[in-house]
Amino acid sequence: WMEAAEFLNAFAEASNHFAGMGVQELQALDRLFRCDDMFLMRLVSGKTVAPEELDTPALQRLKLFFSEREDTVGGLFAADDNRPSM
Repeated sequence: WMEAAEFLNAFAEASNHFAGMGVQELQALDRLFRCDDMFLMRLVSGKTVAPEELDTPALQRLKLFFSEREDTVGGLFAADDNRPSM
C-alpha cells in the first residue's frame, strides 16, 4: 500500500463512495486492495487492462473516483510515466 496509499486513503475518506456498496462489491474492493500497489495504480489509471476477475463494479468505482481527482491521479501517474521500463 505504500505507493497507492495516497489515492486509496482519499477514496476511503470519501465515505459516500462506500455508501450503497453490497457485500460482493466490498469483497471485490478488498481483492483489489490486495493487489500489488503499482499494478493497482495501473488498473485504476487504465494503463493496464484488468483481468476478468478484477474487472468489477468496485474497479469501475475506483476508476471513476480517480478520474474526477486530477490532483491525486495526475500527480501519481505522471511520476510513474517517467520510470524506466523493467
